[in-house]
Amino acid sequence: MARVKKIENNLVKPYIKHRNRAITLFVIGGVLIVSSFLMDPLIILTLGLLAPLSMLLFVAGGVCLLFGALNFNKAEIYKSGLVGEATSENVLSDLPDDYYLFPSIDIEFEGRKSQIDHLVVGPTGVFIVESKNINGDIVGSDDDNHITIHKIGQKGGEYQSTIYNPIKQVSTHVYRTSGYLREQGIDVWVQGMVYFTNPTSTVHLESKRIPVFSENEDGGRELYNYILNYEGKRNLNEKEINRIVDAIERNLDQQKSSNKAGYPYVTEFDILKNKYQKSVI
Repeated sequence: MARVKKIENNLVKPYIKHRNRAITLFVIGGVLIVSSFLMDPLIILTLGLLAPLSMLLFVAGGVCLLFGALNFNKAEIYKSGLVGEATSENVLSDLPDDYYLFPSIDIEFEGRKSQIDHLVVGPTGVFIVESKNINGDIVGSDDDNHITIHKIGQKGGEYQSTIYNPIKQVSTHVYRTSGYLREQGIDVWVQGMVYFTNPTSTVHLESKRIPVFSENEDGGRELYNYILNYEGKRNLNEKEINRIVDAIERNLDQQKSSNKAGYPYVTEFDILKNKYQKSVI
């Protein structure tokens, strides 16, 4: 088993925040709406004097339900991300014990952060895995800024949405990670990969430089074998692996000491509005 450097997932806190906020707003909204209906006898007794108050309670309840639904949707988006990352971690944690796995970390370079789903360090090299838990027919290429997701709704109608191209996304992660390691005097190739973890999706994402794996086509096994059998310029010895791991941990410690916010920023799941397939929380 790979040595997992467990760090709190960046998506957990915002997921819990939006879930709890949604529950609170649903409860308040329900109470307000029920109260407005219970006032009907009083409205009759007061010859309609309490009608404006009843209407105000009903409108306020509706607003609470609306904002509750928005927060619930955000919670579902974060949860979908958690499911995708958990699927990847299950695959990557099965690597041999001379591999190190960093799940859900931020790497800072040139004053900018990359939120990395999984970073792997081992004898065959350094790897960054970008996980996407999306259902539908996914189409694009590495030249596209956005990829297209074709879906079929519950009533059979077809629709499509777009998200930022994960190939470009992981390429940015590779640039910042390799740049940071060079700053530490470590010259090593960093290989990016994209893993679509949802088994119901079909993936047609062409790339000449970034491998793309789909769980619909046994992507977990392919990802595992790709890392284990990767043939780079050279393999890393134990000393080099430990030096890279120490450098990554220093970067994380520096961020922890300077980060005054409640949790690091997360942006990609505010854009990715897909449904999750199973729960990890």
